[in-house]
Amino acid sequence: MSKTVLITIISITFLSCVYIPKESVLLSEELTTMIKAAEVSHIALIDEYIAVRRARVDSFLANKWIPDFMKTFTANSSILDDVNDASNMDSASKYLREFSEAAAEQIVDRRTTLYDALGEIEKTMKQAVEGHYDDMLMVNSSLTAHLRAKAKVTATRENLINQIGVIPKDILPLEKINTVVDKIIQYEGELENVQDLIGEAKILMKNGD
Repeated sequence: MSKTVLITIISITFLSCVYIPKESVLLSEELTTMIKAAEVSHIALIDEYIAVRRARVDSFLANKWIPDFMKTFTANSSILDDVNDASNMDSASKYLREFSEAAAEQIVDRRTTLYDALGEIEKTMKQAVEGHYDDMLMVNSSLTAHLRAKAKVTATRENLINQIGVIPKDILPLEKINTVVDKIIQYEGELENVQDLIGEAKILMKNGD
């Protein structure tokens, strides 16, 4: 629900009512607490969502990408010949160490890039959620000011909660975001192209449904 719609709803409520319930100001203050608590819970859900996806990245790398990468990396290198041709164990160990370090660097780069991509999406998701809750707090602050100025309000507790309610799917198009995140989790292409997937996710969150 947009800020404009919320303000319109509250304004209509003010215009159509005839008295002030005794608990109105307390209710408004209670709603502020509820909104802040809901925001904390929503942010925690995003943290959990991203943590699960990062674990899936690790699983994909360990079970699919790294074994495939090591086969290709070994086939495209001279490591086997170098070790076989080494004049002594020290030379063979040196070749193996250099090979392992080069492979590890690419593995770390991929893991870091995929983690960072999820981090960018996490940041954008949190910004969208925080913006939504900021709008709700602004509307509720307006409501409190009207109540304290003896504005005429008769909305019940349930009506107010519904008017300033939060439906997560209306804030973030999770189904569509999941499609992009799944691509990142199992990404096997060039690392520089991961930015395209991040951009795709940001556009989805900006446009909503």
